[in-house]
Amino acid sequence: MIPTLVPVLFPCLYTIVSSSQTYNKYLRTKALSIVYACTSVLGTMSGVYQAETSALMEPMLKPWVDQFSFILEHPVQPEDPDDWSIRMEVLKCLNQFVQNFPSFTENEFMAILGPLWQTFVSSLRVYTRSAVEGTEDSYEGSYDSDGAEKSLDSFVIQLFEFLLTIVGSRRLAKVVANNIADLVYNTIAFLQLTEQQLLPYSVMTKVPIKSFVFYPLRVLANVIPVLSAHVPNPALDLDITSTVVLSLFKRLVGMPAFLIRKDFSNKLNRCVIGFMLLSRVQLDCASLNFITVLSLDLNQIDQNTVHSWSTDANQFVADEDDFTYNCRVSGALLLEEVATSCGREGIDAIINAARKRFSESQLEKAGGSVFWWRIREATLFALASLSEQLLEAEVSGLTKVCLGNLLEQMITEDMGIGVHEYPFLYARMFISVAKFSSVISCGTLEHFLHAAMKTIGMGVPPAVKVGACRALSQLLPEANKGVIEPQMMGLLSSLTDLLHQASDETLHLVLETLQAAIRAGHELSASTEPIISPIILNMWALHISDPLISIEAIEVLEAIKNSPCCIRPLTSRILPYLGPVLNKPQQQPDGLVAGSLDLLTMLLKNAPTDVVKSAYDVCFDAIIRIVLQSDDHSEMQNATECLASFVSGGRQELLAWGSDSGFTMRSLLDAASRLLDPDLESSGSLFVGSYILQLILHLPSQMGQHIQDLIVALVRRMQSASIAGLKSSLLLIFARLVHMSAPNVEQFISLLITIPAEGYQNAFVYVMSEWTKQQGEIQGAYQIKVTTSALALLLSTRHPELSNINVQGRLLKSIEGITTRSKAKSAPDQWTIVPLPAKILALLADALIEIKEQVQDVVDEDSDWEEIHEGDMESENDLLPAAFATPYGSSAHDLHLEAMAKAYNENQEDENGEDTLNISDPLNEINLANYLTDFFVKFSQSDRQLFDNLCQSLTPAQQNAIRVVLNR
Repeated sequence: MIPTLVPVLFPCLYTIVSSSQTYNKYLRTKALSIVYACTSVLGTMSGVYQAETSALMEPMLKPWVDQFSFILEHPVQPEDPDDWSIRMEVLKCLNQFVQNFPSFTENEFMAILGPLWQTFVSSLRVYTRSAVEGTEDSYEGSYDSDGAEKSLDSFVIQLFEFLLTIVGSRRLAKVVANNIADLVYNTIAFLQLTEQQLLPYSVMTKVPIKSFVFYPLRVLANVIPVLSAHVPNPALDLDITSTVVLSLFKRLVGMPAFLIRKDFSNKLNRCVIGFMLLSRVQLDCASLNFITVLSLDLNQIDQNTVHSWSTDANQFVADEDDFTYNCRVSGALLLEEVATSCGREGIDAIINAARKRFSESQLEKAGGSVFWWRIREATLFALASLSEQLLEAEVSGLTKVCLGNLLEQMITEDMGIGVHEYPFLYARMFISVAKFSSVISCGTLEHFLHAAMKTIGMGVPPAVKVGACRALSQLLPEANKGVIEPQMMGLLSSLTDLLHQASDETLHLVLETLQAAIRAGHELSASTEPIISPIILNMWALHISDPLISIEAIEVLEAIKNSPCCIRPLTSRILPYLGPVLNKPQQQPDGLVAGSLDLLTMLLKNAPTDVVKSAYDVCFDAIIRIVLQSDDHSEMQNATECLASFVSGGRQELLAWGSDSGFTMRSLLDAASRLLDPDLESSGSLFVGSYILQLILHLPSQMGQHIQDLIVALVRRMQSASIAGLKSSLLLIFARLVHMSAPNVEQFISLLITIPAEGYQNAFVYVMSEWTKQQGEIQGAYQIKVTTSALALLLSTRHPELSNINVQGRLLKSIEGITTRSKAKSAPDQWTIVPLPAKILALLADALIEIKEQVQDVVDEDSDWEEIHEGDMESENDLLPAAFATPYGSSAHDLHLEAMAKAYNENQEDENGEDTLNISDPLNEINLANYLTDFFVKFSQSDRQLFDNLCQSLTPAQQNAIRVVLNR
């Protein structure tokens, strides 16, 4: 419908937009919003129909660009929201042109650079007077009658969004590089605090989010006849046209991107921007120059920001965490893109611009300006926002500038300023020191560390305490214990007091800081445990419905637990509360039972046996009942993890703690039976794999009596599982059973063959079919070690049944272009069918390749990852031979294998919290690189003919990986 509509609709809309003497800005803005809506739909369609959409739009681009140039070439007007709105719609349309239509060439884009620059620089002047200085009205929070925002802030954000698209375009990199310094210099000025942020915070009006994509296109069909009737008449009737345009606008135009962003976190903001950067349009030097200039200026704190942050610490924290999308965030993202896309030139431009802005603030301060501190705060904010990229550039030698010296020069000058006079600058200094702690001198770090610890207990503005907390949470873990010890008791006391004043976002921050302080205090925490623990427990109970706060409270309690001499008094404080909750789960408010199980699991983790015994006496029976009776999936998941911790902590002693010697084992088996019930929803059984693994690891003799029943239950649960993670965890059980059956793995295979599996010849056929499909998706260092080595054990048996099984091999055919549901249904992916031994060998070779890729990242971590994948197959295959070029038996080769294993493990660690339970498993010590090397050598020597036959079905990369380890 849209491709049919556009040729008819756009000429009419063009007439409205270009007739500035006939139609007012409001109506022209609505016409442009329809253009944007239609081009957005065409942009979505261009993924599949790129040639068709480009051919449709190409004849229309030049006249629209000319009209956009006319709108943008005039200076931005102060206190004129209609002017801002029409420019904003122009920028949105241009963004669509740049991103989605290759026919929008560089030459056409050059035509708007001058007008775009004029809009850019003139908007900076208006923004400074309106938002930063507060001398003019910025119409913050203003909307038109259709709910579209018409504030200066929304216009500037849209401007940055378009500039970000331009900077991120690969084709424009050369153009950008020539003017990057001016771009960055001016962007910093946009980072100043707004006056609104210093005013008492007022809740913004929320506008319902609509999306034109989902409105039925038949609305357009109803409007087309009306528009068509007026096409021949150049002087369209204003009232009729207005009605038509507004109707289309209400039906088609949804919430602008910048407003949608306000409701999402920074990770989503970056994701949206990532899509935006897939631009195919180039930018010339002048355009890049004006982009940089305007972006920096928009990052200043404007007048609105200043007022909002003065009295509302929650808003200050929310803005700092990028939960609120504003000009500061938008400008910082533009600077981040400059640093990423422009390399050394971008980094140097950022550092030089920061120096220049700092010097200007010194002159302003000396001249008596009341705004001198804002540009300095904006400069520090810009540097702190880019700390990762800047520090990486210094370490890699990309820049020769000493960041530590630069930062110290900026912050030491202001050490003596009044904290009450310039609270936001003081807060920014704290945050900046923490961000760049690795390059700042010890003396400066200690000064700010002591100042931050002292500030927490002082009567200072909220923003300063927020900055101090930010600094402490990052500096305390690495701080010299002797330096901080004299102030630790006072800091813990002050943070505890601060908990009573905190709410919303500030509570998260205070808990995070308290956790860091407890870990840093360590031995001192024992004396404060009786004071802090009850407060945190009460806070945890009050915020049980807020998963973020309750989890952070548990993490604070865990830090106390891990401090010397604290676990037993903490246990005596927690268990009396948990017992009644878990014994009467039906009487508890929502979330309390699941949260209590989380708290108990934390207490049990790595706990001494007497603590596990105390928890057993109070809670074990209640947890078993929850597993057997509850229908709440959160409760069942947490109870399963709790039981796994009981088994891991109690081991064989656990069985002797009950009044009946067999009661505990029967209870554990009953829980396993419920969790493995094929009729139970997969979510309720999600963590059963970890639980069963602990049973077979720590109670092997007891579980050995039920091994056949266990396998039957595992197969049935796997076949009914709808969650891939559940299947993977159950496959890990089979892999561990393979290891436990060694050296008699053939007997385990024979056992599986005797067990039926619905739809398959036997359980072994089913398990291996699923295993070979899921192996590449298994996550976690421990899990990959166990499953990969188990596959090697299975292949080593050469059991006759292995050759009788065929499984899914390689992807044979993939649908070209975007895969829609209809395409996937009509032409599903096709796979080769290969014998099981060949598939296992391929998976083991893939594991070698994965390890090689991990070590390649370590050896050449400064190289661009894309360069590795851009080479042909021959160059890709050369990586492994080069890595193993050392002759067999040499120490260099052994060291390289160790490096491979280290790289592999470091990249896998902490991926899964379950690994803390599995750390005691001897298989966790496997060096997978060495293990696979030994396997391939022995397997090839024991039956060379079989080995050669299996290798014939491998890809060249897989064959090469095996060849390397055999020819070492």
